[in-house]
Order: sequence, then C-alpha cells, then structure tokens
Amino acid sequence: MFHLIDEYSKIFFTTLFSLSKEQISAIASEVMHPVNDGIPVVSIYNRLKKSKMPDKLKVRALKFMKPAFEKERETIEQWEKLNKKKWSYPAWEKFSK
Repeated sequence: MFHLIDEYSKIFFTTLFSLSKEQISAIASEVMHPVNDGIPVVSIYNRLKKSKMPDKLKVRALKFMKPAFEKERETIEQWEKLNKKKWSYPAWEKFSK
C-alpha cells in the first residue's frame, strides 16, 4: 500500500476518497499501524507535499497522512537521539531501486 501511495499518489488518493467513511477509516488505521516496520512515512509525506496532484486532492492526502507522519517523525527523532546516529530505511531503499 505504501508503494502505491508513494508511486501512484494521485490514483491512490482519488480512489481512497471515493470510498465510504468506514473504508477510509480502516485504511487510515493501516497507515497508522503498518504490518511491518521500515516504511518511510516521513519521506512519503514529504514527497506528497512536492507532488503535482491537484491542490484540493493534495490537501486531503496530506491531512490523511499527517497523523502517521507525525507519529513516525517522533519515533525517528527519539531513536536518533537515543542512538546518536541517523535513521535509515535500508530495506525500503533496496526495494525502491
């Protein structure tokens, strides 16, 4: 799902926002609690901000992703402070290439 959000954001969010509120809520829950770690939510969110989606769709997409972005950003900041090194997503970077 996160690759769809990252690579096909306009299609993903256009489809998402055509679903029922219950379906959107279920997908939002998945975004907040991904099945596995290593999903670069912060990077995806930042790319969404720069995307060329129509403005109205982009605003809705960013609002949808913001809770997951803030949660992930906080996790990264705490981890970097504790470990005194930069956070990375080696599995995602390898898969994305």
